[in-house]
Parts: sequence; C-alpha cells; structure tokens
Amino acid sequence: MLRPFQSSALLSLLIFATKILALAVIGVGSSAASTAHGNDTDRLALLAIKAQITEDPLRIMSSWNDSLNFCQWQGVSCGHKHRRVTRLNLRSLNLKGFMSVSIGNLSFLRNVDLSNNSFHGELPNE
Repeated sequence: MLRPFQSSALLSLLIFATKILALAVIGVGSSAASTAHGNDTDRLALLAIKAQITEDPLRIMSSWNDSLNFCQWQGVSCGHKHRRVTRLNLRSLNLKGFMSVSIGNLSFLRNVDLSNNSFHGELPNE
C-alpha cells in the first residue's frame, strides 16, 4: 500500500512523464510538417542557397527557417499539386554571395529571377 507521500510523488512523476511525451509528439509532428507539404530535397536545396549568401541587408533570408514551410519563404513559390518549388524570385534584394549548385536540385523550378543582386558562380544546366 502506498503512503500519501508516495502516491503524490508517483502522481507528480506520472504528470511529468505525460508532459514530456506530449512535447515529444509535438516535436515529431512539427518536423514532419516541414516535409509533409513539400519535398525535403527542395527545402535542403533552398537552405544550401541561403548558406551561400554572404550579405542580406534586407534580412530576407531570416524567413528561410523551419518555423515556416519552405513554400511560405519570401521569394519562393510552390505548385499547388505537388508543393514543389516552381519559382524563385529574389529580384532586387541586394543579396550578395555565391549561387549554390544546389539550385539544380529544384527539379520543378520553372522561373528564376536573381536580377539586381550580386551573385557569383554559374547556374547548373539542370
């Protein structure tokens, strides 16, 4: 038989364990949500592009993070059916850096506007 102290300690431990489990489930759900409405290859390609940008005076790249689905990142447009990147519009954002060859991994990309920035490097043929 449990004493009152033991039962309240056990109850506290059970509540704590339930909260930890709930946080773990929420964490798994949010990371799955980043790929559930799109392709992880596209997200990783965009993050590789972001990593090569050395100057971002308008802080456009700050929206490129896992708090939003990549289809909601500034300058990124996705198709409705497949939720893949179809357009990248970074025009006139004063960005500087190198264009990552990972842009070639955006296999549904149909329109790219990088004008009025200072990118170096070549776009891959893909």
